[in-house]
Order: sequence, then structure tokens, then C-alpha cells
Amino acid sequence: MPPEFYTLLEEIKAIDFVIVELNYTWILIPMIMMQFSNLMKILKNV
Repeated sequence: MPPEFYTLLEEIKAIDFVIVELNYTWILIPMIMMQFSNLMKILKNV
């Protein structure tokens, strides 16, 4: 196989990794926002 093919494979892996990371971020952001709003409620009650 030509070296260009390996470079392409590495790039595809990198893009795939970024997509997975973004998916985790989209799961985490709402959870963080929920925790943050709960914290604000607690602070308002104090």
C-alpha cells in the first residue's frame, strides 16, 4: 500500500476521534448546565 493511504487512514482516525469527543461534549454540556442551575437555586435559597 502507498504511504499516502496510511496518511489518509490516520486522518480518518483523527476525524473519527474528534466526532466521538464532540458527541461526549453534547452529552456533558446539558448535565453541567443542570448542575449549574441546581447550584444557583441553592445559592438563592441561602
